[in-house]
Formats: sequence, structure tokens, C-alpha cells
Amino acid sequence: MLIIKIRDRIRGETMNSFAGRFSDKNCLAQINKKPWKCTIFTALLMIISSIGSYAQNSVTGIPRYEVDASWPGQLPDKWILGQVSGIAVDLNDHVWIVHRPRTITAHEAGAVQNPPTADCCVPAPSVIEFDTDGNFIQAWGGPVWDQQTGTWLEPEYHWPQNEHGIFIDAENHLWIGGNGANDHIVVKMSREGEHLLTIGRLNETGGSNDTERLGQPADIFVDIDAREAIIADGYGNRR
Repeated sequence: MLIIKIRDRIRGETMNSFAGRFSDKNCLAQINKKPWKCTIFTALLMIISSIGSYAQNSVTGIPRYEVDASWPGQLPDKWILGQVSGIAVDLNDHVWIVHRPRTITAHEAGAVQNPPTADCCVPAPSVIEFDTDGNFIQAWGGPVWDQQTGTWLEPEYHWPQNEHGIFIDAENHLWIGGNGANDHIVVKMSREGEHLLTIGRLNETGGSNDTERLGQPADIFVDIDAREAIIADGYGNRR
């Protein structure tokens, strides 16, 4: 409101001309004539001073980030990653990622072709854990490439075709969604890779008013105290 009033009062005058005619030196002389101008000018100076101080503090306080090309470290067993679709940090400050092994091309995974076309590489499991220094801890989950048949072998438990989003709750359980054309589930896994729960149904969706099915869920948040999972649903549904 103050800025709006100032613009109304000065009626298009430039800041320099306004400041020149109502500077601190002659401000008191204007009080008897038009005291509101002196009051507005003083308030304006205070605002400008505050903004300048805030801007200066903001510039000096901005953190600077640099890419650490050495993080994470080398993966074992000639593993490589596909599209990384989620990242989360657990209670131990360990970093977890979920990626999409199916997005790795035959050229990239030459070591597992039949016959092999190169010494490298091999699709890594879908979920990988690193410590704070980027050291590999463990990996599990998702499809496994079968070199003999040239096909993906699905896990025995429910798993999305196109992994999307990972969340780690306060009990160190991992929640993973999927946004593939027929991915309508969220899976809950232990940190060791044990399947604990599936929400929704593979290959089934019922729209945004369905209370039993999902539609290509995008992300997950878990409120441990309320014992509730909150799902962004998603790429197919709108809720």
C-alpha cells in the first residue's frame, strides 16, 4: 500500500527529481506546506535502505555448489545405470537412487548380449545405496537381464515397468512408484530388498475417483505418526 500511495502522490515524477526536491536538507522546510510529502519520503528512504541491506546479505550468504565428479564411486561388476528417476536420503545420511534398467540400450550393455559385443557393461539392479562418501553399499530390485534368452526376467514380487520416485520413511522403509503405461502401483520395500506391501494393482486403473486403484503414481510421502502414505497420483490420474 505504501508504494502504491507513493506512486499516486508523485504522479509520474522520477525518483531523482522527487529525492532532489525533498531531500533531508529541505524536508523540514516542507512540513508546514505539505507535511505528507516529507513523511512519505522518509518512509521511502527506510524501505530502500532495508532492501539494499537485505540484498547485500543475501548475496554474501548464498551457498556455492560445485559438481563432485568423483561421487559416487565406481559401481561393481561392470554395472551401469539407466535413467535415474529418483533419489532419497535415509536416517543414516545414506543416498539411495532408483533407476530404470530397461532404458539401457543393447549397445551400452554389450557385455550381456548373446554373444557379447563388448567387455562392458551390465545393467545394475534398480535400487542402489551409497554412503555419504559415495561408496557402494548394496543394490537390489527390479528386472534382471537374461543373457541366454535376451529378455528381462521380472522379480517374483510386484515391480513397476518404469520406476518413478523413491521415498524413505522414518522406519527406513523404501517406497517406489512407477509411471509406465500399465504401472498403477506403489511398492513398499525393506532396506534389504524384501517386498512388504503393494498399493494399487498392476495393469488396472479406475480413474481419479477410484479408491482401490492408482493411475501411474508419480511420488510418495509417508507420515509415520499418522501411519499414512500420501501418493501423488499422478501421470494417469489427477489427484
